[in-house]
Amino acid sequence: MAKRSGDWWYKSGRIKDGTLEFDLAFWQSQGPSAIFGAAWELVETAWKLKGGDPEMLRLERSVGRVKHIKS
Repeated sequence: MAKRSGDWWYKSGRIKDGTLEFDLAFWQSQGPSAIFGAAWELVETAWKLKGGDPEMLRLERSVGRVKHIKS
């Protein structure tokens, strides 16, 4: 079972007996912002390892205007 002691999380036991319980408890306690931040960090790391430019991961920001013309 995952246990929390102050700012630390821990689980004792053999690795081969492990389950996802610890990971689920930890990430559920972190909240959506931390989960998204960690996921985005993985995306950036994978992109860099493949030789990609991190600036290419930015969202395209363009502005446009649509105007309805009455006939």
